[in-house]
Amino acid sequence: MTLDIFFQALGNLEVLVFRILPIVVLGIILGNIIYELGLIDKISVLSAPIIKFANLPKESGLTLVTMIASPAASYSMLSNFYEREILDEKQTVVTTFTNTFFAYFRHVFTFYLPVVIPILGLKTGLIYIFVRIIISLFSTLFGMAVGHFYLNLEDSSLEFEDIGENRSNGTIKQKIIEGFKKSKPTLRKIVPRLTLVYVLVAFALVLDLFEPIGRLADPITTLIGLPGEASTVIIARFANVTASFVLAGNLLNSGILGSYEVIATLLIGSLFSLFTHFLKTSLPNKIAYFGTNLGIKVALYNWVISTSFILIITFFLYFLM
Repeated sequence: MTLDIFFQALGNLEVLVFRILPIVVLGIILGNIIYELGLIDKISVLSAPIIKFANLPKESGLTLVTMIASPAASYSMLSNFYEREILDEKQTVVTTFTNTFFAYFRHVFTFYLPVVIPILGLKTGLIYIFVRIIISLFSTLFGMAVGHFYLNLEDSSLEFEDIGENRSNGTIKQKIIEGFKKSKPTLRKIVPRLTLVYVLVAFALVLDLFEPIGRLADPITTLIGLPGEASTVIIARFANVTASFVLAGNLLNSGILGSYEVIATLLIGSLFSLFTHFLKTSLPNKIAYFGTNLGIKVALYNWVISTSFILIITFFLYFLM
């Protein structure tokens, strides 16, 4: 039995070895090379309105743009800039607030349009996608507001100019080599932390330590006034996201739930899955990227913000049902 648990956990680590770690290493090295080559100005221009309003330096803009391509690479770059003291703690936290929309936007084309709309239908599917976009946009706007009123623009600009002097002045080849060299200290910190965290989570998943959270769904659906069948969608969300959409689509097509009830049910399911995601993925990952102190802050703050906006939108939908 013990060996079965061990091998199951080992199987869960394939994602870390073959997908997560390579992207993390690539993100850190690429971020340092871009920094040494002085390309941050050119790339971060895509996020210029956001970082300007939020009083964030251009390194933050680079991580925002990268988020569309790969969250792992984006957070790797962000943690690298933090470890090298290019970004301070406040700037790092605010950057994680503002990247929410970018993180969600990438899923619109890879999951929501090709998967959700065929399952829920054009009308309900588009409404759901629109609601999720609004929630992620609110989170980003909140981050921009926090940066605008909480961060000091003059200090941020000054700091950016000062750290620019730390870049190497050699040829392109020398700058690339310097980028690799400056990646080593960050990699020595992050890779062991990331590995340890994924090992612990892999065993927790095999032992079903997160399963009891799913039993909290029934009282919530009763409180909001959703049919009992809605709880099956919420429970399914813990096992598989696509499965929860398939169940919701079936309840919609059979007339048991209406469009807004389906959307509210899926949002409630996302609340519970967001909490399990916080425990299983977000908290461990952020600790691995930023260390215990800052990692807990980043994960907790972002969970509270996302949960708050989902609750607000769900409460609004309650009056439309």
